[in-house]
Amino acid sequence: MSLTKVTSDVLEARYTNIAVISGTSGTLSVDWSAATVYKMNASLNGATTLNFTGFVSGQVLTIYALEGAQTLTLSSDATNSSTFHKVGGDYDGSSNPNVLQIECLDDNSANAVFAYTVATSASDTTP
Repeated sequence: MSLTKVTSDVLEARYTNIAVISGTSGTLSVDWSAATVYKMNASLNGATTLNFTGFVSGQVLTIYALEGAQTLTLSSDATNSSTFHKVGGDYDGSSNPNVLQIECLDDNSANAVFAYTVATSASDTTP
């Protein structure tokens, strides 16, 4: 039996791509099937909802360079409800950029479940 080596070349974009979120307020669609990492292109300048689509159970999505002292809300396109379990602190866009990591715990199209954590970040080579 011959084994095939799994590399990033054979994985879906949801596990390998990096994309940019260019909106700064309102409802912004974040397609989990398009990338695994998203960079915010600019600071939030108004209340913002990140609306998740294309998610699958077990997938982790990272959004970085998230800043701006605005209200941030998470939602998804699940037909009935989306449950978000906070693990850790609150979003603080007033100082350093934040990193938001979200894991899809259940991709049920009617009642999706997620866990997320958010924290400020700073450049550092000495963890």
